[in-house]
Amino acid sequence: EIAAMTWEKCIAATVVHYINDVSDDMADFTPPYYADLSNFINLSKHWGEMKGFALGLQFSPVSPFRASSESLASLKSVLDLMGDGPVLADGSQAGEVGADLARVEAYRADLLTARGLLQSAYGFDEENVQNW
Repeated sequence: EIAAMTWEKCIAATVVHYINDVSDDMADFTPPYYADLSNFINLSKHWGEMKGFALGLQFSPVSPFRASSESLASLKSVLDLMGDGPVLADGSQAGEVGADLARVEAYRADLLTARGLLQSAYGFDEENVQNW
């Protein structure tokens, strides 16, 4: 059980790391443009890693998200806040038509909310969460 929880925390810390990376990638946008090609490539990679590792958090029986229906709702919120694709430099997301540049900053705020939910669930230190 200790090993499983330690592994779970490692996965959650990795999600936090990629939340920070996605947010940093988005900070480099000059909406509606990416900073450069590598900005787009990095955003795509970092978002895929973030969402993929986050999806893995739903399977562990020792997960703090399995403690109650409220905690499970928190995990669902984390996944919902991430969405089904990153918000792109033009403000579009997951193939939606109609870009909205305000969504770039709103999505970054959503990611910070998701990061806070993970921090709370796993008892991560605030300074670590900001710097991973």
